[in-house]
Amino acid sequence: MQWLDPRDLVDAHLWHESVPGLWAGIDEAGRGPLAGPVVAACVVLPPEPLPACLDCLNDSKKISEEVRPRLAVSIREVALGWGVGVVSHEEIDSINVLQATFKAMKIAYDQMNLDVDCVFVDGNQLPDLPCMTHSIIKGDSKVASIAAASVLAKVERDRLMIKADEVYPEYGFRWHKGYGTTMHREALSLLGACPIHRQSFITRLELLSLGEQERGVLSEILRILRSMESCEQRHTFSLEATTKIPSAGHRLLQQHLHCLAKEKGR
Repeated sequence: MQWLDPRDLVDAHLWHESVPGLWAGIDEAGRGPLAGPVVAACVVLPPEPLPACLDCLNDSKKISEEVRPRLAVSIREVALGWGVGVVSHEEIDSINVLQATFKAMKIAYDQMNLDVDCVFVDGNQLPDLPCMTHSIIKGDSKVASIAAASVLAKVERDRLMIKADEVYPEYGFRWHKGYGTTMHREALSLLGACPIHRQSFITRLELLSLGEQERGVLSEILRILRSMESCEQRHTFSLEATTKIPSAGHRLLQQHLHCLAKEKGR
């Protein structure tokens, strides 16, 4: 992939104010989901040409979930500096998602512990950092350091959401990572919010269509289903489970079955 030098995208008079030297890229993951934190990363890559291990570097959304973790390892190994910042769902609700994103970016920059001449940020809004900053729309597909930051941020947030899935398996966080998919909205509608949901994001959603006892039964059935290894076990269990839960929960049960079959390859 042919990367642009971001300095070519900056107005000449603006760049002239700084010594052309070391620069970093920043990107975030998780501004839009209904649950979980927002994560940002800051990366300084060595001068191009990039090492062969980064040949598949791109906007993280264009890289498969299987490839991203391996690429993140390579990025951390070859980067001159990198940092990751995480801001919780509680802070998102408290200070709003934009300010939480800026805070995550500042944490990532500070964690990098490296002085740079300029930071290039994906998008059109800028955090307050102690150096020159410049925004680049769709920068994660134009500038290698921003693309690298997008990968680190995405991999770290995915890791956190998969960990959250172990605590709240009935919501399916390992599959949708907290984004507002049909499955996630269905779970929210039937089960209500769990402790990691962003209250400021779900205020307009219709929640709690089941009674407390019904929610408890459905939640427990989904947890048991998630613990089963074989397709045959899950299929037999789901047939019996449909007699114990209201019809409103049948679709969510089938969605879990489908995701499990796809994930486990059987």
